Amino acid sequence: MKYAGRFIASGYLRLFACLSIMVCVFQPLSSQSFQLKTFSTKDGLPSPYVVGTYQDKLGYLWVASPNGLSRFDGKYFTNFGIADGLPSTHLGPVFMDHLLRLWVGTGNAMGEIKANRFITYLLSDSVKNFVTYNFLQTRSGRIWATTNVGIYELQNIQWQKIKLYPGFDDHSCYKVIETAEGLYINYGNIVVLKKNDGSFQVIAPDQKTGYYYFNIHQFNNELFVSTINGICKINKDGIYPLKGELGKLNGIYTFFRDLKNRSWVGNENDGLRLLPSDSSSRFITIYKKPEINLISSIIQDNKQNIWVADFEGLIKITEPGYAVYKANETGARLPIRNVIHPPGKPMLVNDGSLSLYEFDNSRFSEKKLVLEKNSKLPYNDFIIDNYCTDDKGSLWFFLRGFELAKLEGDTISVQYKKYLHLGKESFDVLFDSYRKKITTAVSTQPFPCQYDDTGFSLLQLKNHIEVPGQVRKLHQCANGFILFTTDKGNIFSIDKNNQCKEQVPGGRSTSAVSWFVNDPSGDVWIAYSGSGLKRCSWQNDSLVLKEELNPSNGLLGNYFIGLYFDTHQNLWVGTFSGISVFANKGGAEYKIIYSLTLSDLDVEISEASRLSGDSFGNVWLSFPDRVMRFYPDKIITHKVSAPGIQIENVKLDLQNTDWSQYTDSLSGIFGIPVHLQLSYNKNSIGIYFRGISSAGTDGIQYTYLMDRLSDNWSTASPSDFVSFVKLPPGKYNFKVKAKLTGSDWCEAVLFAFEIKKPFWETWWFRLLILAIASWIIVFIFRYRISQIKTKTEIKQQLLELEMKALKAQMNPHFVYNSLNSIQSLIANDKPKEATHYISQFAKLLRQVLEQSENNVISLQNELETLKLYISLESLRLSFEPSFDLSFSGNIQPDNEKIPPLLLQPFVENSLWHGLSRKEGEKKIAIRISANEDWLVCVIEDNGIGREKAGAATTASQKHEPKAIEITLRRLIGFNNDASIHPVIFEDLHNPAGNPCGTKVTLHIKRKS
Repeated sequence: MKYAGRFIASGYLRLFACLSIMVCVFQPLSSQSFQLKTFSTKDGLPSPYVVGTYQDKLGYLWVASPNGLSRFDGKYFTNFGIADGLPSTHLGPVFMDHLLRLWVGTGNAMGEIKANRFITYLLSDSVKNFVTYNFLQTRSGRIWATTNVGIYELQNIQWQKIKLYPGFDDHSCYKVIETAEGLYINYGNIVVLKKNDGSFQVIAPDQKTGYYYFNIHQFNNELFVSTINGICKINKDGIYPLKGELGKLNGIYTFFRDLKNRSWVGNENDGLRLLPSDSSSRFITIYKKPEINLISSIIQDNKQNIWVADFEGLIKITEPGYAVYKANETGARLPIRNVIHPPGKPMLVNDGSLSLYEFDNSRFSEKKLVLEKNSKLPYNDFIIDNYCTDDKGSLWFFLRGFELAKLEGDTISVQYKKYLHLGKESFDVLFDSYRKKITTAVSTQPFPCQYDDTGFSLLQLKNHIEVPGQVRKLHQCANGFILFTTDKGNIFSIDKNNQCKEQVPGGRSTSAVSWFVNDPSGDVWIAYSGSGLKRCSWQNDSLVLKEELNPSNGLLGNYFIGLYFDTHQNLWVGTFSGISVFANKGGAEYKIIYSLTLSDLDVEISEASRLSGDSFGNVWLSFPDRVMRFYPDKIITHKVSAPGIQIENVKLDLQNTDWSQYTDSLSGIFGIPVHLQLSYNKNSIGIYFRGISSAGTDGIQYTYLMDRLSDNWSTASPSDFVSFVKLPPGKYNFKVKAKLTGSDWCEAVLFAFEIKKPFWETWWFRLLILAIASWIIVFIFRYRISQIKTKTEIKQQLLELEMKALKAQMNPHFVYNSLNSIQSLIANDKPKEATHYISQFAKLLRQVLEQSENNVISLQNELETLKLYISLESLRLSFEPSFDLSFSGNIQPDNEKIPPLLLQPFVENSLWHGLSRKEGEKKIAIRISANEDWLVCVIEDNGIGREKAGAATTASQKHEPKAIEITLRRLIGFNNDASIHPVIFEDLHNPAGNPCGTKVTLHIKRKS
């Protein structure tokens, strides 16, 4: 039962093409619940005339037409023609075997779709003119093809003719079905059973007409045969005409029985009909076209849809869980404006006229209304935008045109005069169940107004609050609070004590509020046009955001036509893009469980569309040309099945690739490479995948995982392509899976490949390099050690020479000045000061001599030497500067190593050039801090500054800059790091801009 018809324009072959059938699976019930959608050239088919359909094991639907073969994934048609290797566009059967090879019969050729091309397999007897009727895979795995010139078996790459029934080797054979009893063979004018023991039995007697038995069908382990004189049942003893309507069929027709044992019949005169069961007394007409009803095949897919190959396109038939009533079926004479459900009463349809159409006992009846004397409808239309019922059972309507009307019995009274003293227009209507009053919003009034039997008055509040704009929409929450919105987008609440408060749940929104609905928990849902849905809960007298719904978590759109909770406490959200149903299964958040897009509904939603529900738990949705009644019991129990998924293309370096050049094995109809190994420089690939669902793939999401790169699945997205650039060598497993809105994730498909290492990363190459490197290392080892030793010695000698040069430069000058100072003290008869000076001078010289043989000393020693130096210079200069020394907490001076006498030249500069010529207080501050790599020493004085000191320096004092220069070179050599300048001079200025000292910052590399 898995074959498609062949398009042939004349004779009985054309008749046979109209009758050939393919199978799959479907769903239940009455004709009014069926939805039909036609796919044609506007959807991507190459021809509106469809001669056959077939669903393969991957889930793709294959469609045969006179202009070629098409593959349908639920959204897109991919077409194959002459350019893709098809020898002819006269197509016959399509069949996928257990190895996922796709076989196609065309005019005078049979072959396989492989790597998106048709590969022809020749017939062993070289017959030129033949027609393929059907393919079959036997239980032993053999592939057979039935043709008008006999039966063939695939052997290697050739079709070999086989003999089944003596004398019929070259006879037309339409179909073979394998059962437990043996092979049932339909030769058109005779049906034969070849038993398992090799014997034969004629099941259906010989007829003169060569296509008298035009098809055998197997449904639920039962065999049926379509004949010109009706449907017969087959068993091992013979055939028996079915009783009832099926046994009365005659002529040429297409027959199919689905898994619910319902019979579908299509013929030219009656169109497509359904017989609900064998015991049914009559057929139900699904559709009948006034001109041509040329139905070639009927199948059922794995998503429970019926597919009909028709002269005008491919027709998909579903039973989606809702009934559709066209406007003329409701009785409406004008575009439908609203559906209204008064509590405890039948559903009403409003079309703008003074009639409401009442739905009761599965039928509509007209309820005519009378306009109260002297009342006038806005724009002469009775268009209901919102409604409510008061405590007396009267209906109140907010009408298009900003007016209120009241329905009592069959009389409509317009309420214009009762609020005219407040304003000319009214917006929205609400029955306040706490105050037992009708509430509305009147133009120019800052707060809602309430009705007191004779007229409206402003609701009196106990607090004063500014309300920007005009009141537009009203809603009463489960706790009795009234919410109202303004044309500026603000939301305000009025509690039971008439206290008014602005509500800004989740922050202030600039979007207008279009709908409210109360959650069963007592929360309230707020629909913001263009911004999504917010669920808010009450905390004391304030609304607090609890959760949000938007297109990222299931909404089909952000512009709303209604909100409704069904009897199962599921939230229905109508948007301009379709319907979404959310459920809260005991969790904290609502999750999408079902959705229907505009394409699914086959409608165009407009601002006139409305969402409501009736007393029987059904959900109603109105459109200008129809109303729909949804059955939540069917929809919420209907599990959206996961889609299939296939990798359809792999590109190397993001270019179309002939994978036969890289591997000997290609898989399936797309030619995906198997056991693929790529060289190290061919390591960028793009992978294209596609979700498959004959029920449709709108809203499909994908997630993928590439091991070695990540342990986590990617974020779900609608993108069906991913690329990986410059992959490192290794073995990879790419997995991808898909899901539809409300479905689980499908099983992941796998694409495995390997990127080989470059030769220089292989073990043998590394071993070779290791051997070569070994003798090179041995050869240069001693030379390198010698070279390093020589460089180290030279560097040390240079440092020592530099040190000596510094000492030669600095020490004589200091010693000479110190001796002069001692001499001066003795001459001035100051023996005590001279003795102290000599003691300090001797101590300083001892430290310098002790440190002279060391390249580095501790910071502690350096500072002690520096203190001695300052005390000596203070005596010599006849002033004692204020000296401040500070450390950061992470410094231990005994452990820090620096070159000796590194700080002294800068302190000497401060004393002699900065402070000695300064009047008043003289200060020197040394601050030492450290980070991980550097000691930072800051020497700061409050002297006259470098500019004045330079101008006052005599020629005999010009040696100091040379000492600084030598110290800088020493520090550069010691640091051996050019990233930071070792010495930075800064001139300090007071607020008036005058020099007030000098700051020197030294960066010293920390040594362990």
